[in-house]
Amino acid sequence: MDAPQPSFIEFLRAMNLRVFQEREVGLDVYLSGFSAIAPAVLAIVSATVFLLAIFQLAPSRKHIVPILLVLGSLAFGIGAAGAHGNYVAHLRPEAKTHRILTDGRGGDPESNSGQVEALLALPLLIGAGVLAANVAGVVFLMIFGGGEGGRAKRREKTAKG
Repeated sequence: MDAPQPSFIEFLRAMNLRVFQEREVGLDVYLSGFSAIAPAVLAIVSATVFLLAIFQLAPSRKHIVPILLVLGSLAFGIGAAGAHGNYVAHLRPEAKTHRILTDGRGGDPESNSGQVEALLALPLLIGAGVLAANVAGVVFLMIFGGGEGGRAKRREKTAKG
């Protein structure tokens, strides 16, 4: 009899994240396809929105907070769906080996346990990182963002004075 297949959570728990020390992560993101590229692009968009908010180029903080939270949640959702899709594809016995395992450069993921799981869960890791960074950005804006319309109030003061 075949051994029971691990659940998705057990699959994620088996990750050995040291695999990324000896691999080209940018190439791995590319080889993972849309499910890893989309969260990476959303990370760039989130960083741009956050920087616009910090330098007060955005109209108001009340628009930035929901945008950051939606971008982070979207990146996490796409990454989780991609990682789950990789997990399901990996379990099928007739499925061909994933591109990230065959075309990626670096250490052989088949040699150590947990490395295949880490590579196949890369979209989820990127999405979770984007969500965590966006939540940290929202907290930063809430603490250090100042009051609403600070720039407009300064303009009014300079116009009056």
